[in-house]
Amino acid sequence: TKILTMPSLDIPANYRLRFSWRNHDSKEMPIPEKSNLISSSNKQKSAITEEFQNKIIGHDTTFCEISSDNTNWTTLKIMSAPSIQTAYTEEKIDLTPYAGTGRVIRWRYKTNASSSAYGSLLDNVFVEGIPLYSITPENWDFGSQQILDPALEKQFTITNTGIGTLKINSSSVSGTNA
Repeated sequence: TKILTMPSLDIPANYRLRFSWRNHDSKEMPIPEKSNLISSSNKQKSAITEEFQNKIIGHDTTFCEISSDNTNWTTLKIMSAPSIQTAYTEEKIDLTPYAGTGRVIRWRYKTNASSSAYGSLLDNVFVEGIPLYSITPENWDFGSQQILDPALEKQFTITNTGIGTLKINSSSVSGTNA
């Protein structure tokens, strides 16, 4: 078992933990040094890659945990890849239920030791405010109208009512004939 622990934090309400993780990919694992592999066929190399993939999937697990006394831990998230990860996976965990002083967050990596494992990777770890928003008006019924009629324009106001940065990645229109 390997453990990575953050320093003690004071966590306000409406904050979250955001981070990216992945299990170490077999493409980054060293291939065993065997002279017969130097001139091996693609089929043999594929079998070696599959062998390394099987060392991760179903064997390695990372636990994200929180504690207020550094003794008793609550699991926030269990991460175990169902398949080889070729990219990081972003996680967001609401810390509001754990708001308070002296909180410690850790990641605990565990393997069942059935094979040699290479570990889990963490990146871009943030404790940040949760973005909250309001939209005014919440909805608007335009009724039956001609397409592209400039008199039908309607302004909606989106207000960030939280502490975090609010990012709008897309918008959509729904309903009949949308």
